[in-house]
Amino acid sequence: MKLKEITYLTVLIFFMSIIFGCDKEELPQFPTENTPVFNVKGSIGQTPIEIQAGENDAVMVANHTSLNNVRIFNGDLGNAQQSIKIKIHNADVNIPGIDIFNDATSYMIAEEFGNTKLLEIKKEDFENNSEIESLNWFVDDKPENTPTLTLYEPGKYKICVDIQFINGAKAKTCNTILVGYRKNTDLDIYYEFDQNYNFQAEALTSSATVNNVKWFINDDFYAEGVTLNASELPNTFKLKAQVEFSNSVTLEKEIYINSFDSYFSVEDFTKIGHHTAVIWDAKAKFDLLINGTTYTSVGDNPEESLFEIDEIVEYESGETNQNVKLLKGSLNTLFRNNTTGEVVPSDLNIEIGVGY
Repeated sequence: MKLKEITYLTVLIFFMSIIFGCDKEELPQFPTENTPVFNVKGSIGQTPIEIQAGENDAVMVANHTSLNNVRIFNGDLGNAQQSIKIKIHNADVNIPGIDIFNDATSYMIAEEFGNTKLLEIKKEDFENNSEIESLNWFVDDKPENTPTLTLYEPGKYKICVDIQFINGAKAKTCNTILVGYRKNTDLDIYYEFDQNYNFQAEALTSSATVNNVKWFINDDFYAEGVTLNASELPNTFKLKAQVEFSNSVTLEKEIYINSFDSYFSVEDFTKIGHHTAVIWDAKAKFDLLINGTTYTSVGDNPEESLFEIDEIVEYESGETNQNVKLLKGSLNTLFRNNTTGEVVPSDLNIEIGVGY
């Protein structure tokens, strides 16, 4: 066996033996008969770059990880002199079964991560803020220890608010909020009490057909159907609607209702505050290391900053019975020198295997 072949097989064995952190999903083993599965060739500024898995000690690592509860593809390739890191955010994250990592024909270049305010909800945003004495936020069950909720990173978050009213009453509601990702549908809960204190609620949407609604009172299942009719309810209670839409999206909304005095209820806080217009669906970020200098892709002009996929081909799985697609794409976008701040153009051809 030639030295080159031995080197490549060694790289593959090393790659598959690396143990990653929590919330990761290993990609299928890349078959050896179709090597290489990751290479980059082109230039950044006036500097040529060429990296190929198995050549010149270049090692590749590819996996899926969870970033703020959203699936992310990560691809790393490089040696001591040159390397590239690729991070691709998923899209339509609230639609089950959607996986854009091997189907999209282009990816927009991502904005700078973590520097833009994506969500902010303050006490003053609540309609009954004059009745609120204090409030505390929890994000994925972790306390924020601040009355103002502010998030800078895109994700799918479980957000809870614990409110104390000026009359001493307390209430807590929880909702899932997509921050920086397309929501694909909307949901409002309309409710009213009639003169006999009979209760009626309805799940309303303008963007998709409702297939089914399950209603919960204080976390206990109560009824099923688009409209809820109920009587003899507690004076205060949590109302949750679990809604299935025709586009496969499932949403839950929870509110807190005080039947005696609506000023001490908790409205749907997913609808209030500042929500960003920045969308991270199918966004890609690239980092290049060339002879000690790091360059980061610039996403200031979304219309021109694209990772174009020119060809998607099924990769032979050999005896592994695992699926891999080979993405062949081109990248002509700006990169920022992280040391000097200089912005330079790029002209890169990229091939990478993506498991599914």
